[in-house]
Amino acid sequence: TEAHAALRESLDIARELNDSRSVGIALNALAVNARDLGELEQSQALFEESISLWRRMGDRVLVARSLSNLANLAKLSKQYARARALYKECRSIFHELGDGTGAAWAHNHEGDVAYEQGDNEDARGLYEESLKLFRELGDKWGVAGCLIDLGNLRRDEGDLRRAVSAVAQ
Repeated sequence: TEAHAALRESLDIARELNDSRSVGIALNALAVNARDLGELEQSQALFEESISLWRRMGDRVLVARSLSNLANLAKLSKQYARARALYKECRSIFHELGDGTGAAWAHNHEGDVAYEQGDNEDARGLYEESLKLFRELGDKWGVAGCLIDLGNLRRDEGDLRRAVSAVAQ
């Protein structure tokens, strides 16, 4: 595609300039593009290459963001154990960096994986922790998303009264 060609050219130029940061950004963008085209193996390899680069550069923020992207890909590929491990790692980094929003979303996405696996107890705990963090941050969008997740979980468990209550909040 034209997007792929432009991103590949960007990567080539960044490498020619020996600009590691731009190389990492281009790798991540190529990985997202590959994922969106359904080229999941290529996407995984590109995300992993960008993570390796960010680690060598010591850029913890970009390591965490790229780990989150790779975790999302693992979830999409139904590699649930890997997705959960990656979310845990990026969540830990986000906490270390004081990035409450990143940590809250990592909790929430890991909750989605637990839910997909039928592990409602873990999903509930992760959603509730995410909800707590979003409330502390005053992030109403995050709160709303968590309440929907908790409502859906409770609905699936047959607790319709609490499901309606969660979503209505």
